[in-house]
Amino acid sequence: MKELESAAKKAQKFAKKITNMFTDESFCTKTDAERKKMVQGLNLKPQNVFKKAGYFDNLLIKQANASTSTNRFYMTYSVSVSANAVIGESFSFTIATDYVENFGAFIGIGPSLQSNVSAVGGFYIGFFPKTNLDGFSGWGHNFTVADGPFKIVSGAVSLAVSEDFKELQGFSVGVGAGAGVLPVDVTYQASHDWKL
Repeated sequence: MKELESAAKKAQKFAKKITNMFTDESFCTKTDAERKKMVQGLNLKPQNVFKKAGYFDNLLIKQANASTSTNRFYMTYSVSVSANAVIGESFSFTIATDYVENFGAFIGIGPSLQSNVSAVGGFYIGFFPKTNLDGFSGWGHNFTVADGPFKIVSGAVSLAVSEDFKELQGFSVGVGAGAGVLPVDVTYQASHDWKL
């Protein structure tokens, strides 16, 4: 429980930094290299590549197993829907690309815990400084902070964290629409993604 609380605090801390980056009027006019440098300036940690024998060893870990792909900067585009009454479930469709040669589409589903009662659909754009395409398959976990007038319209920042909840691997920013009891919530989501 302490690890979850610590990760939630980190999510709130980085949410402000990420929001400031995207509200900078010069962000859209910068070159790809300049934007990449801004993202790398957040000191996100790449995911370690590893393989374990047992099924449960991999639970809640989004990993790359002996990939032949080169680790690169990736962007993701996701559409997700979720329903939560503290405990809930989510479904997502994600496209990941390094804009060089690798491209993949994924579907994901999994349980979630949320500090709210809500039903929301959203669109997210993600940034992963150093990973490969295989890293988007399998189990993973994310923390999301969302804010909006009772979820009618909301903005969100979602962070992908390491196995020990101490390192950030990437983040997504998004907008959503739906309904909820509270305007602000924090969500922990575990999901399994399959490459299509």
